[in-house]
Amino acid sequence: MLKTILWIGCVATLLCWAIGAYNRLVRLRAATIESHKVLQNYALDKKISSGLQDQDVQLEAKIQMAKNTHDSAVLLYNQAVKQFPARFIATLFSFKPLTHNIGKPE
Repeated sequence: MLKTILWIGCVATLLCWAIGAYNRLVRLRAATIESHKVLQNYALDKKISSGLQDQDVQLEAKIQMAKNTHDSAVLLYNQAVKQFPARFIATLFSFKPLTHNIGKPE
């Protein structure tokens, strides 16, 4: 009886951990995609801006901040994907590391 309760407790703990790890990976991947969209939006704004000096300076500051946010989000996601034991969940659900370049997220 005690053995059964211990097994059920271990399985329940493992299941709760797996759900938490999966949710964390999904949340971090969503943050990288969102930060990439913001960065693309600022880049598009730069292309269509009228070339006013004040707007260009402000836009460059926003682009740099968006790049930093994107790089941080990618770094956190990549660390989570490679971290033991979450690596097993990442492999099972095909979470792959992302690149830091400003191309499309994989």
